[in-house]
Amino acid sequence: TNSETSLTTTNQGKWVLEGGFNVGGSKQDGVVNSQNETGNEVNLNISVGRFISKNTLLGVGLGLSTNTRKFSTTSTFMNQTYSIAPYLQRYLSNRRLTPYLRGTVLYSRNRQTNFEQRIGSLQGNLGLGLAYLISNRFIVETSLANASYQFIEYNKDNRFRAANLSAQLGSGFSLRYVIAGRK
Repeated sequence: TNSETSLTTTNQGKWVLEGGFNVGGSKQDGVVNSQNETGNEVNLNISVGRFISKNTLLGVGLGLSTNTRKFSTTSTFMNQTYSIAPYLQRYLSNRRLTPYLRGTVLYSRNRQTNFEQRIGSLQGNLGLGLAYLISNRFIVETSLANASYQFIEYNKDNRFRAANLSAQLGSGFSLRYVIAGRK
């Protein structure tokens, strides 16, 4: 049989890689009290997973985000966020087009240099999505619904809790690359 017609994309032992980055900059004249402002933003994320059994993916995502704003007559403001997100994802059928369930625990730490403020966040997510197995190497996915609960702590003094439920149909697609595992 042809390896592309017999899909082995979600077989046990396969590795999955995905990631992305975003770099941006801006410059504005006379924003606050006739000061000039320049800004830079960098976002980087990577995710690695392994199919621990047929259709069951276990992985972890790592993220880094920095946002810097500099005013011409005052100090620089920098906001940095680091995150780690272990996840478990289950594809619900062996067909080319398949729904999936995904559970994620996300921990993030945010630091703002001007205020010496530190924000810690722990969030649990449960999502429903749709995946299309393009070939034995590529999967395209989109999220359809998500439920989450988040706990946020500001400088260990203030605590905040939030729950969220969302559903969407749109262009939020991700492309995953699948690497064959050892035989």
